[in-house]
Amino acid sequence: MSLPGHTATIPEASETPPGASRPSRRGWVIALALIWLLALGLRLGVMAQGHGLPEFDTPLLDARYYVESGLAIASWENPPAPPFFMSPGYAGFVALMARLFGDPLASVRLAQVVIDALTCVLTALLGAALFGRPAGLLAGILLAVHGPMILASTRVLPETLATFLLAALALVLSRFRDRVTRTASVAAGLLLGAVALLRANVILFLPLLLAGAPRRP
Repeated sequence: MSLPGHTATIPEASETPPGASRPSRRGWVIALALIWLLALGLRLGVMAQGHGLPEFDTPLLDARYYVESGLAIASWENPPAPPFFMSPGYAGFVALMARLFGDPLASVRLAQVVIDALTCVLTALLGAALFGRPAGLLAGILLAVHGPMILASTRVLPETLATFLLAALALVLSRFRDRVTRTASVAAGLLLGAVALLRANVILFLPLLLAGAPRRP
């Protein structure tokens, strides 16, 4: 009821009720967690099936070089010195696993399947940032069930770590594609340097990254 000479005003309903974004955010986090669990379960299954196979328990060629170099670094007995025959970052990773857990083969593989599952989550986040959440979910699920990625995560080779760091780099770059921030620039530089320690040929893409980076106004 309104008084004479006054017009009653009915408040408009809010298009987005308070707290409405919480279920959406919670559902997104749950979806990412399920992608990680799916990817981890598949990779752990392949890892478990590989035990007992000669090519799985005995590293050969590049894997053997990384294991031997990592053990030499961990024990400080004749560690590899520059110029390096292969990128030194992965040998350092093997050395770290050997120092922490003793058995480099099992610890490296276990760490890699966890990291590779996280790569699937980063891929989902990247897809969501660029094309929306449905596309991100699809990308994360497809990578989680991708056979070559699953198999590669159980090999003592640097591809799994390099892919994870590249996914993190792409996600950081997507966050400041419209404007440059100091934090994002430092993070991108550190990630690119870490990838270069694993796969030195990534440096060839540095001019493309610099050419496509946004400029400060």
